[in-house]
Amino acid sequence: MHLNTYVSDVVERFCPTRREGDQSFVTSPTPAATTINFDTRDETELTEQKAKQYQILVGSLMYASTLVRMDISYAVGELATHMQAPRACDWEMALRCVEYLAGTKSHGILFPYKHRKPLVLEAYSDSDWAGKLAAGRRSRSGWVVRYGDSPISWYSGIQKVVTQSSAEAEYVAISSAANEVVYLRNVLTFLTLPQHDATVIYEDNGAAIVWSKHYSADHSRSKHVDVRYHRIRQLQEDGHVRVEKVDTRYNNADPFTKALPRADFERHINTLMSWLLPE
Repeated sequence: MHLNTYVSDVVERFCPTRREGDQSFVTSPTPAATTINFDTRDETELTEQKAKQYQILVGSLMYASTLVRMDISYAVGELATHMQAPRACDWEMALRCVEYLAGTKSHGILFPYKHRKPLVLEAYSDSDWAGKLAAGRRSRSGWVVRYGDSPISWYSGIQKVVTQSSAEAEYVAISSAANEVVYLRNVLTFLTLPQHDATVIYEDNGAAIVWSKHYSADHSRSKHVDVRYHRIRQLQEDGHVRVEKVDTRYNNADPFTKALPRADFERHINTLMSWLLPE
């Protein structure tokens, strides 16, 4: 599944001076640059007409990221936070995202006839602690759920609470991922494809994993956490999910929480997505 034609239409509409085939057309290696902070760049706001174009462009990118293009989820999420008063720098970052899509049009999700891995759910969870200055230092959660070889659900969004440590931010992200896993397990049961074993949620923060498993673990530091996030513990006790440690280098939820260097970004995305058409 890919959006080749849709991406071409977006490029032609919003980057008319950067059409493919022109020698001046340059694609971007990643949808978001690691050197750019979406919150601290202070530039003049766009004109009303340009701001409307920005909103339409971000809406187009949001459609792509929700349907297939999970690789732009983080960038689109950041761009969407400036919909009310977009700046010139936001417009340039949106165009960078378009240029990235132009160079990766045939990137999509492959649902193979025969999976190399068993048809079971597995999830990856991550967070970027206190990264949103404009949102009161709230953190960003990111997760992706795979069924066999294929990703079927993903998320990148600002957490609703202000967390006081990286472990707490990761804990909130795990809880969000677990809720999605439970929903997908119910869907598969309805489709007569029940998951008999607990779904593994991979996480790279050891403290958050301990919190998710034990009610008494470091109670003095976790007792203030909203009770709704402690549901992850009950889900593990009931055998629905199981949180396990994974090295940060192999945590496929990483690109959903922050801008990554090209090598790291491609390593994760190439694991999740496929090139469906010849370049």
